[in-house]
Order: sequence, then structure tokens, then C-alpha cells
Amino acid sequence: MYKKSITALIILIAAIALFGCAGTPEPAPEPPPRQEPARTPEPAAVTPQPEPPAVTPEPVVITPLPEPVVITRQPEPAVVTPPVREELVLQGASRHNIVWLDSLSQIAAREYGIENMYYFPLIRLANAGVVFDPDWIMPNVVLVIPDLQANLNDPGARALLKTEMLSMVIHYRNRNMPVAADEIKNLADKL
Repeated sequence: MYKKSITALIILIAAIALFGCAGTPEPAPEPPPRQEPARTPEPAAVTPQPEPPAVTPEPVVITPLPEPVVITRQPEPAVVTPPVREELVLQGASRHNIVWLDSLSQIAAREYGIENMYYFPLIRLANAGVVFDPDWIMPNVVLVIPDLQANLNDPGARALLKTEMLSMVIHYRNRNMPVAADEIKNLADKL
């Protein structure tokens, strides 16, 4: 029994301690301030704009042009120059049978001399239907080899040769062969 009274006393002390320490209750937190609902602005009143005044175009006045003045003078005597025919001179041309590993520059060096080997576009031009690439020609084909000096002396043939040489400059620059391109360009500039 003694144990029961001690247990009861402990419970009583615990209850007093629990409820006695509570003291005064803390005040409840204040509620947050009341917020006003967001208002949507009312659309502004539309004031009608006055219509712009009508614009009347100004009349266009067309002034006639004055009569042309005709000046007559005596015609100068015409200087008749024969048209330059742009074609190769093939008189005195020789023939060459292509062998394996021949190139047009090698053939030009043999036919025109080593110092004129870059005039090979003349051979290509004379054989346009046979030679498409100056560095790749087929064996056992007979080429026409025009006379170099006769073609350099003829203005039309020289103009054709210059055009062909400039196309070969582009060809060799595209193949990354600047030495050949520069040599041909130097010769073409002298034509």
C-alpha cells in the first residue's frame, strides 16, 4: 500500500508540475491584415477622332517637249578595217602521233622549243575535239601541231590563243599547280 501511495503522489506531483507550469496561455497570433482584391482598370472611354480632311490632288500640268534640233553634218569617210577573224592558222601545221605518257607541254617543248613549252594551249586549241585535258591525252591519236609563229603573228589567232591560255591558268590554279599557272599567265599577258 505504501507503494501505491508513493505512485499516486508521484502522479499528483507530475500533474501539478505539468498543469502548474503551463501558466497563462500565450495570446493567439494576430490575423494577417486584410488585403483588398485587385481591381481591373476600367477601359478608358474612346473619344471619336475627327476624320482627316479630304485631300484633293493638285492638277498635273504636262508641258510638251520642245521639238528636237537636228544637226546635220557631212559624214566622215569610213575607214574600212577588215574584221578580225578569230581562227587559228593551220597552214604549215605538222602532225604528231601521241605515245604513252605524252603531255601537251612535252609535245610543245619538242615542237616549239623548251622556252616555248607553255604555248601548249595552242595545240589543245587546234585539237579541241580530241584533247580535253592537257595532262591526260590518249596514245595512238594523231594531233595537229600548228605553227607557233604564224599564229602569234595573226591577230585573230593570237586573241583565241590568249583566251585559251587564260582558261588554262584557271585550270592549273584549280589543280594547285601555281608554277604552270603563273608561266602561262605571263605568256598570255604578253599577247
